[in-house]
Amino acid sequence: MILISLFLLYSTCCLCISVYQTRIKKNYFGLSHFFIPLGAFVWTDGVIFGFFWTLASIVLFILIKPITILLVFSLFWTVRSAGEVIYWLLEQFAVKKSNPPPTLFLYRFFPNESVFIVMQILWQCILVMCLFADILVIKQL
Repeated sequence: MILISLFLLYSTCCLCISVYQTRIKKNYFGLSHFFIPLGAFVWTDGVIFGFFWTLASIVLFILIKPITILLVFSLFWTVRSAGEVIYWLLEQFAVKKSNPPPTLFLYRFFPNESVFIVMQILWQCILVMCLFADILVIKQL
């Protein structure tokens, strides 16, 4: 429980600092090396992953099962790694953008091309939650 509490504090700090960096300082793509354990490489990542890990820590604190904690981290890093592979492949080869930044619903919070990163990691978080939920449901069958 102490470890989860510390991780909750760490992820909440990531969220607050990242919101400050993106909203106040407009530093969307600045590197955030301190938050790599959360999967956040730039401040824009930190906003979404800080929020995700804060919520996940609260849920894991309630569940208090070590195997559940390991499952969430494992699922997260599987999805995050796959997302990064896809991102860098697309970055390397894609020329045309199908969704111009101003057309995306989070553009008002993350202007310019930083919205692409937010959309990518937002869906990665959703996928982790869905996979976790699927495993819990299957386990109950």
